[in-house]
Amino acid sequence: MIKEFEIIKCTVDNTFETIDKVVTEVPLTIVINNIEYITIMCTPLYMEELAIGFLFNEGILKSKEDIKNMKLVKDKNIIFYIDLKENINYSILDKNRVITSGSKGSLYFKSMDFMKEKKFDNNIKIHKNEIMNTMKEFFNKSKIFEETGGVHSVLLKSKEIEVFREDIGRHNAIDKAIGYLILNNLNVRDFIIYVSGRLSSEMVSKISKSGICFAISRACPTSLSLNLARNMNMTLIGFSRGNRFNVYSGSERIDFND
Repeated sequence: MIKEFEIIKCTVDNTFETIDKVVTEVPLTIVINNIEYITIMCTPLYMEELAIGFLFNEGILKSKEDIKNMKLVKDKNIIFYIDLKENINYSILDKNRVITSGSKGSLYFKSMDFMKEKKFDNNIKIHKNEIMNTMKEFFNKSKIFEETGGVHSVLLKSKEIEVFREDIGRHNAIDKAIGYLILNNLNVRDFIIYVSGRLSSEMVSKISKSGICFAISRACPTSLSLNLARNMNMTLIGFSRGNRFNVYSGSERIDFND
């Protein structure tokens, strides 16, 4: 997952040759029922989960039951073959797209109407101290980031289960974690999501479409993501660092008692 390169490092006082560690990036092509659907640039970890999470968040599959069979082939190219059952809506397939590591990865503006109609009623409740403690642990989990500074991280947490995933693409990291839930028949609605990057409207869109009503970040939201979260009754927390955080929406899901 990490490669080493000879580089020249320059500071105010010195210039010298050294070895730098860089995160690996590869293309992953998804083939659905023998139709090449999309190529995603990603970190080569948990690629089956990435593909399944991506297809779930795109609305192409709804559960593990939609999958007839699947196979990841690592040869000259990395290809994920998946056969889906007959009840799949093939009209939504937009063939031969390429998603870069920095791209939002989904049909974002088409989901805006969906978000205007959605209202979360999840009865998740969490104490403020658990939010602070979990974020501290989450911040120190990524060894790849520690060595390269080149990945985004996601933690999905329920009362019993934690799923940590990382990738060069922030949307990929979410897809990997969601893919794990789908493949293990876990209810997405039971989980809270912790993310390393900012909560943009794209991220809130992706998280809400998956069924998660509670998102926490070390970074900031945007005005649009905040308004979307409030409209959907979604809990949005930003600047969760140390022993503090800001609640932007959905405060009823947080226990503030000492």
